[in-house]
Amino acid sequence: MMFNLLRACKDNLTLLFVGDENQIPSVNYGDIFNSLIKTNYIPCTLLTKIFRQGEGSIISLLAKHIIKQVIPSIQVMNDKEKNETQFINIKDNTYNDILKT
Repeated sequence: MMFNLLRACKDNLTLLFVGDENQIPSVNYGDIFNSLIKTNYIPCTLLTKIFRQGEGSIISLLAKHIIKQVIPSIQVMNDKEKNETQFINIKDNTYNDILKT
């Protein structure tokens, strides 16, 4: 499919490929981004600014923990000030107690 896409492009066309290195990787023939990056032929830029969530949001905080392979505490995940998320430790609650919350 990539071959056909590139073959259909005019010589003076500029292509911009956008991907997220923290997503689950593609496999086999679908791993085109990784293959292109490994060639060192195409310039790559790593974006570090978060645009979809606020910099201090619990989602961006949890994402940073996940990228670093760190499990945050329940206190970090339950941000009561912003009321964005609520994580419940199932070991400490019965199923019916969880449904009541």
